[in-house]
Amino acid sequence: MSRPLEEAFIQGKIPYQIVRGVEFYNRKEVRDILAFLKALANPDDRVALLRIINTPPRGIGKTTIQRIINYADSQNLTFYDTLKKASILETLGAGPKAKIAKFVNMMENFKKDITGKVAPLTKRIFEETDLKKSLQKAGPEGVDALANIEELINAATKYDQTADEPSLIDYLQQISLFSDTDSYDTTVDRAALMTLHSAKGLEFKNLFIVGVEEGLLPHERGFDNEDETEEERRLFFVGITRAEENLSISYTRYRTIRGQLLRTIPSRFLYELGIDFTETTNVIPAQAGIHSTDIYSIVPFTTGQHVSHPKFGRGVVQNFTDIGENSTITVKFNTGQ
Repeated sequence: MSRPLEEAFIQGKIPYQIVRGVEFYNRKEVRDILAFLKALANPDDRVALLRIINTPPRGIGKTTIQRIINYADSQNLTFYDTLKKASILETLGAGPKAKIAKFVNMMENFKKDITGKVAPLTKRIFEETDLKKSLQKAGPEGVDALANIEELINAATKYDQTADEPSLIDYLQQISLFSDTDSYDTTVDRAALMTLHSAKGLEFKNLFIVGVEEGLLPHERGFDNEDETEEERRLFFVGITRAEENLSISYTRYRTIRGQLLRTIPSRFLYELGIDFTETTNVIPAQAGIHSTDIYSIVPFTTGQHVSHPKFGRGVVQNFTDIGENSTITVKFNTGQ
């Protein structure tokens, strides 16, 4: 969730900091994917290649890598050119040579897709390098990392949609602006981005709680566990009480998830606060290229989607008939209605 906020701060030249966390583009899994993209855009980028050659682990150890570096330096070759010549290196055994050849072959195949849109290439790298499988096996930490990669793909999709002529090099140049935080003056006040957990015990003159939607707060992982939902309800209350003077609570009506623009539902916690939604309006991001009259046909409900109703509570979509403004939706609520 922090990615669009961070980019907005940078574009608006507003200093910010991630409290007890890491900036989006500096997170390990994000930097891993970007290293693949950088190595494809510039095969001479040794730093990027050294980061990805054994990420995820593919059996290319430190000793093998050092021998390749030694040969490259002695022959005045680039690291990648040496990888392509690994079969002639006498200092390497048959096993390492085969693994290096497989890595080079993978990179050469990726190179065929470096022209044009960036999102498909990013997604392909994520899946075909086994980074996705590696994160899926990493437990709770892997779940968060997977979400970060999905957000990176969302960002690349947005770039593809808005750029006049999408290109990998242009995209990486834009990313470098977002990931370069050295230009900030540490002596000035900064906007602080943090989780509700991190906000405990702190107070702020102006406080913004964003993304108060079903699936985020409360999180979808706790939908079937009332104890977890109650804990998030308590956290939301704690967050509200961190405001000294001004409090702003927001949610999006539409959010890009896994590359698709989907309708969201205000959190049940907002209804519990007694907030009146009758004066709100439907607004879709202009960059999405969608008119308000197209809402129902472009962003329909989907079978199995979790929804919430102020009267009937939580439920699951059973069927959705898309006929524009007269669309019908069948929902099975937990109350049995």
